[in-house]
Amino acid sequence: MKTVYICGPYTGKTPWETEQNVRRAEALAAEVALAGFAPVCVHTMCRFFTGIRDYDFWCEATLAIMRQCDCVLLTPDWKLSNGACGEFNDAMNRMQPVFWCIDDLKRLHDSLVRPETDENQD
Repeated sequence: MKTVYICGPYTGKTPWETEQNVRRAEALAAEVALAGFAPVCVHTMCRFFTGIRDYDFWCEATLAIMRQCDCVLLTPDWKLSNGACGEFNDAMNRMQPVFWCIDDLKRLHDSLVRPETDENQD
């Protein structure tokens, strides 16, 4: 099963804005699961870790997680986040596949799970 890293804003100007960012990423992760992929949503993994470590630690930690995934899916508002922009640049520099919308990811899934025909079997 392919893993899909959800890339988008985490931190908001207020705790409520941060929670809204988490919820949007979580909703996208649910769509990824429904499309047949394993979502990796660090937003939900770390939502209660505020203050445990500094911003630089979390940027490094999330990059380490992202690099283990098969591809990256951007939230529609990803450009609003310095961290997400850094993740995007890292993925592009390493030629990790990046998808801008769930429909593109679904098309990839459809091409990966075609049933085998008799002529493809040995």
